[in-house]
Amino acid sequence: MVTSASRFPLMIDPQNQAINWIKAREPDLEGREFIFTITNPQLKDKIRFPIEDGSAALIENVEEELDVLIDPLLEKQYVTKGRRKVIQLGDTEMDYVDTFRLYITSRLGNPHFSPELAAKTTIIDFTVT
Repeated sequence: MVTSASRFPLMIDPQNQAINWIKAREPDLEGREFIFTITNPQLKDKIRFPIEDGSAALIENVEEELDVLIDPLLEKQYVTKGRRKVIQLGDTEMDYVDTFRLYITSRLGNPHFSPELAAKTTIIDFTVT
């Protein structure tokens, strides 16, 4: 489900199982510093590189809400201009490459995500009982 769903995955991961799986699957994440937190004030500037490069990005430790800055990304609101696909994040327009992959994880054991967030992502529970 993580790799084949049309929406980006939001993984409930209190035991770090999903993070370990993602890091094994996407070894470039740590080397290229494409692991972010939602509270990072430079998120918009830093997430630009994996979006334009078509690489993977990981947003860790999400609480029950996501920043509205990445809503266009979650909803895949890109526009085709000639041969390029362009997405608007905040006040910045950037190229969008179809091979871009976004993984979102939450350390909360029993989060209460809003229905809007649930509609924009594929929620997967990695909790082991």
